[in-house]
Amino acid sequence: MKTRIYSIICVICLLFSSVFALTSCNSDNAVGIVSAEINENGELVLVYSDGNEQNLGVVVGKDGEDGEKGSDGSDGKDGTNGQNGINGANGADGSLIITSDGSSIPAASAKGLRSAVSIVCNFQSTIQQGGWRPGSSSTTTQDYSSAGSGVIYQMDKAEGDAFIITNYHVVYDASSNTENGISDDISVYLYGSEIEEKAIEATYVGGSLYYDIAVLQIDNSDILKASDACEVDVADSDAIVVGDTAYKPKIRKSGTGCVTMINDHLYEGRFTPRVNGKRISKNVYAKTREECEEKLAELIKTMKAEIAEMKKQAKNA
Repeated sequence: MKTRIYSIICVICLLFSSVFALTSCNSDNAVGIVSAEINENGELVLVYSDGNEQNLGVVVGKDGEDGEKGSDGSDGKDGTNGQNGINGANGADGSLIITSDGSSIPAASAKGLRSAVSIVCNFQSTIQQGGWRPGSSSTTTQDYSSAGSGVIYQMDKAEGDAFIITNYHVVYDASSNTENGISDDISVYLYGSEIEEKAIEATYVGGSLYYDIAVLQIDNSDILKASDACEVDVADSDAIVVGDTAYKPKIRKSGTGCVTMINDHLYEGRFTPRVNGKRISKNVYAKTREECEEKLAELIKTMKAEIAEMKKQAKNA
């Protein structure tokens, strides 16, 4: 458009120049251009000094009509909200973030961890050493512990109460000094909170040695109230069908002890031989399974040597 207007201006200038050139030759009959305007129709109109007008036609096209408005595009769908990470309890607690669709094994495992607990039971045992004759024997008292895992079966989070299911062998040791062999010093740790400051006191409710199951109780725990712990979801055994995936632990040979994963960064190795009709348990702990296996093998070797020496002394007495 600018180029076209510039061309029109140049034409007008040439017209003026031509008129002036002609009038300079005959000044008596000189007729000049008084004005040059573009009317509303885009036509160039020249007005001369003698009153005449000359329409040179359209030199500027009319503006085109505005096009119709385009229809508005449909709004895009809102993005789905990302799942919030679950806040861990204060202190050194870990956080669990479930990013799965809720139906996969990782999602079930992540939710299950919130109902998982670590259990540490302290024992005290008195061992008699020496011969059978009066005054020839001596006794020693040793402190030791047992550790295992459990799940929160029922919970009243507002009150800080919960029932824990664990294995009987975690809380029981026949050689301990307690009357029924059950530990009277039991601590429960929520998943990711295995530090001394986060220990939750628990008491033994009941259990079965035959079925290797025990129930513990937690009362009015502030740690439990402030946590993100939840009850375990109990599956329906009648809903199991042929083809379902099953998971089983590795079966160890007799006399090799057992290794238990307490949490992501703690493993317990346990060896419980029978000595003079009683079970004696000793434990080792490590950050990895491999390290725990090595420590357990060394413990078993040492304990077997001690037992052999005790039997030898008893035989010679």
